[in-house]
Amino acid sequence: MNRVATTEKGGETRRRIIDAARTAFGERGYGATSMNDLIAAAGVTKGGFYFHFASKRELAVEVIRADQERMRAEVLAVAGEHERASDQLVAMVRALIPAIETQKGVVGLEQLCAEVRSGGSDDPVLVGPHVAWIATTAELLERAQAQGDLAPDVDPQLGARFAVGAFMGLEGLAADDPKGQRLGMSADEYLRFVGGALGLHAPTLG
Repeated sequence: MNRVATTEKGGETRRRIIDAARTAFGERGYGATSMNDLIAAAGVTKGGFYFHFASKRELAVEVIRADQERMRAEVLAVAGEHERASDQLVAMVRALIPAIETQKGVVGLEQLCAEVRSGGSDDPVLVGPHVAWIATTAELLERAQAQGDLAPDVDPQLGARFAVGAFMGLEGLAADDPKGQRLGMSADEYLRFVGGALGLHAPTLG
């Protein structure tokens, strides 16, 4: 077997382990899922499992990473359908909330993050998942400013931290929202508040 075929087979096995772990963690929870459960669910040998992952925790982090990357790619694909950066920001927020709900309901990503993080970790996947969103938002704000859709005196980096921080804070406050709204308000209400504070004009927001 050549090197390429071996690499492809290894990648397929790794993906199968991650997919099996995603299902197992979602059904049983992280704490109640044993290494033997994961090995059996993936249909691999113990040696094959440990070739790819040194521990259950390492595998859980990779499940979280893969799902975060998938969600991010889906959201950015929706945003990419628009030309103006300001409209991409609006589309990103509108797509992000249902994407989070899908991950929460199907994968239990939030619960898995909480369980793994409770053991203590400095992995950026667990403690800093917002970093990538801040970077993306800052880039879009900078482009919106160049296109004349953002107030010229706004620092895009600070604006991005404000926007993402407001989103995360509202999420925490709305955990028990009786209407079941992710932020305790609609995506467009959030966008109008943040957009108003930053002086952002987005034609698709109205």
